[in-house]
Amino acid sequence: RVNTGDHLALPYYNDFENEGDFDLLEVLDINEDGNTWFLDTEYNTASYNFSRTMGGDDILVMPMIKGESGHVYRMEFFTRSASQSYPDKLEVVCGSEPTSSGLGNILMDGRVIKNEGENLYVEFAPSCDGPLYFGFHCVSEKDMSRLFVDDIAISDCGKLSDPAPVTNLEIVPDADGALSVSISFTAPETTLGGTELKSLDGVEIYRNGKLIHTILNPAPGANLEYTDDEADFGFNTYSVGAVAGGSGINRVESKVFVGIYRMPFHVDPTSEEYSLFSIPGGERDGTWYHDSGENALKVTTYGSVQKDTYIFTPAIELTDANLVEVTFDYRAGLASCTEELE
Repeated sequence: RVNTGDHLALPYYNDFENEGDFDLLEVLDINEDGNTWFLDTEYNTASYNFSRTMGGDDILVMPMIKGESGHVYRMEFFTRSASQSYPDKLEVVCGSEPTSSGLGNILMDGRVIKNEGENLYVEFAPSCDGPLYFGFHCVSEKDMSRLFVDDIAISDCGKLSDPAPVTNLEIVPDADGALSVSISFTAPETTLGGTELKSLDGVEIYRNGKLIHTILNPAPGANLEYTDDEADFGFNTYSVGAVAGGSGINRVESKVFVGIYRMPFHVDPTSEEYSLFSIPGGERDGTWYHDSGENALKVTTYGSVQKDTYIFTPAIELTDANLVEVTFDYRAGLASCTEELE
């Protein structure tokens, strides 16, 4: 493997599905305790494993991007703690050098990370041109659990004079399974720099990277709606962004599943397909979870504690004539242990 170039091209996305996805990242084990960030091939994510004797002080540094004065850069990511009882804490930083002292801008203060996980983002507008690094700083107490960071996306949101993002974006698929999606949102009232917008050229709506509609000359702050009746079956990614003065690349994105499964239904669940399964009370410590390395649904049992946890498939459309046969592969994690499944 050969890496070339002196900075990262944007937009950047890293889901850690391949071993090489960790190669361009830098790990700073500041407290030098040997417990630090690593590529977690079990979950296909970046992980920090706890120390029983020292609190976390470790930074996972993203590759350098070429920052421009007057632009706003956004980093989006998914994060979760492995345990509900022993949650980890995460800080997000940035700066001009991939060192502890060079990452002095705190974009997110130490935040307790939930076991069920959450999607978060930070933004930064550099005051001058030059190298720019984002970093994930684990600041957990000692003897916590494992901290995960995944699905990292870094983008150039545009100039401070460009329109701010739309807000209140809702993407709602047809409840009866038709290939139709209702889209609603609020147009921005200000620029990225906070200046009031007098007018907008339009708001552009994209599906899977293709422009499908433009709402022309809406009033800043207006509540807007559009219905897409030509969505594809499966996962569709919508992005919506405003344009003013001929400029605007700051789109808000959302992915949604459109349609309903019909017989025969077969799934070897990817991370996306797993999102369609449901767990009563949500995923948390001791419930079912998705092992992205094996594309398998798993539940971990401990000692003598009996498990009683359910997971449900996505909705499947049936007719009165359907006689349903369900087949699946399963196994216990240890040959010496007996598990029960119904």
